[in-house]
Amino acid sequence: MAYIGSAFIATEEANADPKYKRALVDYAAADIVYTNLFTGVHGNYLKPSIEAAGLDPDDLPESDPFKNAVRFRWQQ
Repeated sequence: MAYIGSAFIATEEANADPKYKRALVDYAAADIVYTNLFTGVHGNYLKPSIEAAGLDPDDLPESDPFKNAVRFRWQQ
């Protein structure tokens, strides 16, 4: 078994934004940035989308998950 969900996003049947579909086809593995900056949890992001947000994908800071985490009442 394999997990290949991203390959299906670019299909005609997928309900995704056409720009996102095009990006999945146009870019390669070298265009993927692995960072925890945006959510506090590491994930894969396309360099052009990071650049479109006004950030340098080659110089992203690390997120501090403890500083940025949502604290629940029982954690305080």
